[in-house]
Amino acid sequence: MKVRELIRQLQELDPTGEIEVIGWAGDIYFAERMSDYYDGHPLLLIRDDSLKPYYDIVGMQIGSPTGEDKIVLHEMDLKDVLLDNPDLKVIINTGSSHSNDRYQKMVDEARAEMKAIIDRVEAPSKERKNAAN
Repeated sequence: MKVRELIRQLQELDPTGEIEVIGWAGDIYFAERMSDYYDGHPLLLIRDDSLKPYYDIVGMQIGSPTGEDKIVLHEMDLKDVLLDNPDLKVIINTGSSHSNDRYQKMVDEARAEMKAIIDRVEAPSKERKNAAN
């Protein structure tokens, strides 16, 4: 999707510009322009506008036909954030106690998993430091 089409659709969906935009896996952390080939060529949908407003995808193209740059929206999900800071405050406000409980369990499990990863990564460094002393 080209930048102008993304902006058009976003403005159509939220003319005020106040609604949160998220990716599939998490919140959008930042946008970056990079070469078409960097980090893998883009997988581009081929659309047929005559099929709109229904399913209009008629194919896929790997890589830009002109080798143009691409804009990548980088996301951060819960585990990404907790890997950086496993004690980070997480506010759960779904409006449902059942959902809140389910999300709290997910946060607790993710927090424990990220702490375990950090411990495994830092352990060899601590061992070398202790051996040097």
